Amino acid sequence: MSEDPTIYSERPDGRMPDSEVQSNHVDAARDLARRAHARQTRKTGEPYFNHPDRVAATLSDSTGRAVAYLHDVLEDCDDPALLEELYRFPEPIVLAVKLLTRTPGETYFDFIHRILASGNQTAIAVKIADLKDNLRDLEEGHQKDKYRFALELLECRVTPHDGGSRVSDQK
Repeated sequence: MSEDPTIYSERPDGRMPDSEVQSNHVDAARDLARRAHARQTRKTGEPYFNHPDRVAATLSDSTGRAVAYLHDVLEDCDDPALLEELYRFPEPIVLAVKLLTRTPGETYFDFIHRILASGNQTAIAVKIADLKDNLRDLEEGHQKDKYRFALELLECRVTPHDGGSRVSDQK
């Protein structure tokens, strides 16, 4: 008889240790993103899932990594079952994903301002990592300039003592 991994724990109260719970959120987010982006490709022709996977790899905490995997799901997925699955994640993850989703009619810089105004360090860190990854594929021009400017705005708001997600220097 195999034990249910969601029940097994070394804690006397039967709950999983926080690190296991957080790791399970990252794994679940990775799986959901893989399914949500399954048939999508980037302009370069590579599988779209490679993008959130690279973004997640640059973040140092599990909440940031989970958000990184999910950051494009609301915009790019219309499968109600997958969206319902996303909304079952813990509130801090769902809140950051919503912040990272442009609303209809919202300009790009209103979107960036909304992220900044929220003060949500996880959303800010994920957007920084997202922009850095997007910039690697863009040719010089308006889009790349817009992303560079947004990146500068966001990086001005990340402080060493904010307690939020950290973007590593991985490239």
